[in-house]
Amino acid sequence: MSEQMPGTAMTNSEREQYLQATQQKAADAAKAEEIKDSDFRAILRDGRKLLRMSEKEFADELRVSHPRLNRWLHGKDLPHPVMRPGIAAWVAHKLSASAGDK
Repeated sequence: MSEQMPGTAMTNSEREQYLQATQQKAADAAKAEEIKDSDFRAILRDGRKLLRMSEKEFADELRVSHPRLNRWLHGKDLPHPVMRPGIAAWVAHKLSASAGDK
């Protein structure tokens, strides 16, 4: 998957490809025994942007505080490794549902 962040310069086709790649990365991570810190942060960051949610909205959906999510996104803190697959599965599910809405 490319490191390019989704943004306004992406065509609908490019955004759809990025969404599918991010959804697959999250789904694969959800099944993994261990998720690297950098991969987990990328899943959160890219998932939030592709879902077009604010950090506050994303935190509310995850049922964590906005400051906690902000620390996760910026690598200052991360959830316990046991919790990460469930969060990755949630991101994969939301991205899959988002792709199905189109």
